[in-house]
Amino acid sequence: MNFTYEIKGEGEISAPRREFTHALVHLVDNAFKFSPDHGQVSFNLKIDTNGGATIRVQDEGPGIPADLRDKVLERYYQISQGDNREQEGLGVGLFIARSVFSNLGGTVTILNSLNGCLVQVVLPNLRPEDISYG
Repeated sequence: MNFTYEIKGEGEISAPRREFTHALVHLVDNAFKFSPDHGQVSFNLKIDTNGGATIRVQDEGPGIPADLRDKVLERYYQISQGDNREQEGLGVGLFIARSVFSNLGGTVTILNSLNGCLVQVVLPNLRPEDISYG
């Protein structure tokens, strides 16, 4: 498996470290799980100066049909169902990631991609009233 990453920006993301890390791990784990052997997984993080960020995770797996993209973000939903599933798991990874990022005011979207699956997370910039002093 080939993994590449790119991190741009100098700011800080205001998020609980543990939950934020777990959410990122779920996104990357899914990308690895559904990519073919010797496939490519890429992780891109662009940090805004005011605490927001855009995260993109791209894989070379089978992708997710447009009509199922909202469904796979639900708890326990998997495209491949039943005893003959190719992938193991509970179907909670994307749900957990979406829950964490939503609690931070962000969004998780599965975008169109020519090859594989592209998941994008957008975290908002901090507003002056979000900043605590002291």
